[in-house]
Amino acid sequence: MPSEVIGQKSIVSNYALLLFRTILLTGINLVSMVFIYRILSIEGVGRLAIYTAVANGITGLFLVWPSSGFLQCGRAEFDQTRVLEKSFGTTLFLINTLFVISTITCFILRRPIMSYIGLPIEWLWLLILNTFFIMINRTLIQVYYITASISVLSLLDFVEPFFTLIFAVYIWIAMGTIPITTYLLVTTIFSGVACLFYLHFSRKHIFPFRWSFIEAKRILYFSGFFYGLPIFTFIYDQFHYFIIKHFWQPDQLAYYSLAYRIYTFMTMVPLLSVNLIYPIMISYRNLGREDIFQKYSVRTIPQMLFFWTIGCIVFLAISPCLIPFLFGSVYRESI
Repeated sequence: MPSEVIGQKSIVSNYALLLFRTILLTGINLVSMVFIYRILSIEGVGRLAIYTAVANGITGLFLVWPSSGFLQCGRAEFDQTRVLEKSFGTTLFLINTLFVISTITCFILRRPIMSYIGLPIEWLWLLILNTFFIMINRTLIQVYYITASISVLSLLDFVEPFFTLIFAVYIWIAMGTIPITTYLLVTTIFSGVACLFYLHFSRKHIFPFRWSFIEAKRILYFSGFFYGLPIFTFIYDQFHYFIIKHFWQPDQLAYYSLAYRIYTFMTMVPLLSVNLIYPIMISYRNLGREDIFQKYSVRTIPQMLFFWTIGCIVFLAISPCLIPFLFGSVYRESI
């Protein structure tokens, strides 16, 4: 059937595009890391790690968990109407309500939070603004996965990393080092710029926003079953930073941060498989064509992951020479 052929080509082409995008983004981010770790002191890298862990913890635990319901309800709405006005508008209302609650909580606990990070209390507003952009950007990125706008997403994903790379290279050449607060301020601005790009290129699917009480119930009902996932994700992805900060010195946190960031780069492709397949799986289920998904998910994706794994093994084999050369001998313990 023609529709089956189109569906098959969509899976292969979208996954290949995402794979190429991920490899290219990984390269840009690795180059950025080289300069970022050189323009920040060891102490700055350690504070950056704990700052990022706090920001991601607030976002993951309290702000983005309705997104699970958005993927489910949004894909169903898009299959029927080709827009996401109702599901996106309702999701946006829910996450912004949670954002207001989390902001009030952060303001009440501002002294222990900022003292724990090691930044002046006046910089709390930056943490709040950063979590807001993380929340909105993650939700907008899901719009592109739901609508299968992979080519647009592949271009927009380069906005923030590209600006960050240019900034880091410029500072390294012109100044050498900068305070951690300067770096956080600039990267938060870049995150806001990326948010504007995401919003602009997704407007045809999400505007005008529509609130629906029934849709809110559906989103919360579906997301409620998955709320435990952000907790386990937080423990897996972020909580180890808090443990290391408690028992080790800040320089050890910097060494570990570099090692863990390299590890996360190597796990990007498996995570992309989930992000790409999940909306497609919902569509095939709604259309009663689970056979198409089953046929190609067991053929194309395992082959891609196999070759990615080989590349990761090669990288790990040469890392004892590569890490000191790129990041400096001070980061030798990251190996």
